[in-house]
Amino acid sequence: MTGKDKDPALRVLVCLVLVTAAVMLFLPRERWSGLDARKTLLLVAAASIVACRPVRISRLRIELVAFHPFLLMAIAISGARAAALTAMCGLLVAALARRPLPPTIRLLFNLGTVTIATISAGAVFVGLGGAPREDLSRTVWPLVGAGATFFLVSTVLVAVAIAMERGQGVLASWRASLGWTVWSNVAGVTIALAGTALFAQSQLAALAVTTAPCWLIVVLYRAEAAMRGTGDVFLSPQR
Repeated sequence: MTGKDKDPALRVLVCLVLVTAAVMLFLPRERWSGLDARKTLLLVAAASIVACRPVRISRLRIELVAFHPFLLMAIAISGARAAALTAMCGLLVAALARRPLPPTIRLLFNLGTVTIATISAGAVFVGLGGAPREDLSRTVWPLVGAGATFFLVSTVLVAVAIAMERGQGVLASWRASLGWTVWSNVAGVTIALAGTALFAQSQLAALAVTTAPCWLIVVLYRAEAAMRGTGDVFLSPQR
């Protein structure tokens, strides 16, 4: 792909991602209780606190945000739409924390990508027998499947954008820039399971316990960034 071809192609990709995300937002049909709004706002707040410290690694063309445990918790507690709201708010906070602010096209791409990944994860969660507000014993494997789906969908979409920018293969881009972040996805699922189990007992305690290891992931991301270099990039919520 030549330099002249890259921008139009990326704009087409962003448009496709945004349209797909908008359509997918209307797909979930979950039960909703009066308490869900309060729970979702707590998860949004916790995710936003962690998201205010994005980590950039320019050589890999990525930016990392360690808020994915809260997205998985939202899927298990309030459903996919609540998780998508949590994800979008977290990304907006991460973007506002950037200096300079990210280009609009990249922010739109990131919002669309995280929405598609979150709704897809929610669909897998339900498909594996999970349901919001169910007993934890019925949530473990569905949440593991949701975490794997979120990781794969979000990283593959980001890898496609990187590949288009660099003019290289998608698989090569994924392996070089995002494959190594699988450890944070495994950690995120574990954190989300612990947070979900605690949430029924004490919501604030669950969020406090969940936030602490998320900050540890941020520290590890920064250590990786120090080794690989920093700069302005596409955002991957791996979080």
